[in-house]
Amino acid sequence: MRCFRSRQPAALETVRVIGCTWNNPGAIGSVAAMLHRGVQSAMAEAAKEVVLRRSFWVMLAVVCAMSLALFAVPRIEADTVYEFGEVLVGDVVTHAFVLTNVGDEPLVISRVTATCGCTTVNNITGSQLAPGESIELIAKFTTYGSGTFAKNVNVYSNDPSLTNGMLTLRLIGTVRSPGEYGLPANDLLYQYYYLLIDLRDPAVYDQAHLNGAISVAPERLLETLDSLRAGVPVFVYDDDGTGALAAAETLAEAGFTQVYALRGGLDGWRRAYGDDMLTGEATDSPGEAPEESEVHSRYLDPLYLASNYVLIVDVRSAEAFEENHLVGAVHVEEEAVAVRIESIPEDVVIVFYDETGDRAGLLAESLLLAGRTGVYSLVGGFDTWIIQWDVYMTTASLSDGGDETSAAP
Repeated sequence: MRCFRSRQPAALETVRVIGCTWNNPGAIGSVAAMLHRGVQSAMAEAAKEVVLRRSFWVMLAVVCAMSLALFAVPRIEADTVYEFGEVLVGDVVTHAFVLTNVGDEPLVISRVTATCGCTTVNNITGSQLAPGESIELIAKFTTYGSGTFAKNVNVYSNDPSLTNGMLTLRLIGTVRSPGEYGLPANDLLYQYYYLLIDLRDPAVYDQAHLNGAISVAPERLLETLDSLRAGVPVFVYDDDGTGALAAAETLAEAGFTQVYALRGGLDGWRRAYGDDMLTGEATDSPGEAPEESEVHSRYLDPLYLASNYVLIVDVRSAEAFEENHLVGAVHVEEEAVAVRIESIPEDVVIVFYDETGDRAGLLAESLLLAGRTGVYSLVGGFDTWIIQWDVYMTTASLSDGGDETSAAP
């Protein structure tokens, strides 16, 4: 017998027959069986290696998935500080903080709190941001005193990287005094503002009425005040005071506590002060005062109104005034202010406003320098009023029952 053999690689550890010369058939069968066993062994080893490789990759994929699940969390991101520079007392600082979820899971905003009642925010509580999504948080700081201020707004979410889930946003800047003539919107509303309402026929109103009065039909009075949500004193008048008193009592029964009727009506005012603060020309005489005047808690003496008269003057364009303005304001072109103011008694408080307070401030300052007292400018102008109060006490909130308003003084 001549037999040639070569060994396979050690990894397989088997023998492969390359060539063999043997005349014995039994020997040939033995060799064939040996070859068959070798092939089967090699195939089994190869299959085992494939299974091991597949198992490795499956396990690796599972580990990676578990790792990703472990590190997939929501993350809130924002520019946390807004420096507003220098503003006047009464200005309203407004800033939109952009909150973004830079994580891999939904971010849920559970609540938002401000650390001061002077700071308010829009309601985004309950908002849910998908990964990559953003939302605006609008913060408003109504300034109330001079100095350096830092106002905080805390945003709570399910971001696990934050202590108690809280992210603090800050408004930082300096607030300075508005000077002798600057009047913040809060002060105007709570210290000076009142509604003066003329209940007479509109045609008579157009002929002559008190400066700053608006014309409202008696049957539409309650509807008009409801539209305004008036929280300021309301003074009503007619010709002689009798109808106005009945209207004041009706309003008081409806829940308006600061409602008064001008004693003697417009006639009573004219008997005491002539044509002072009167717009237009009254063609009739006020007549004699009644011998006895009823004493009533809802009557307002003309002397009180004269001592506390406030005239709000809008110096914006006629178009802007027509679109929307403070209820009771009169419109005067800026270049005509000096002449028109000459007819206003010295003890009447005058409050100017424009869009931003800049030009109105210059007007107030020039009148003060000229020796006039009781002259103010609304800090921030009409724009700041809208930011702070929206359409409250503006003609945009009036129902059709309110005719607006007085012409120039």
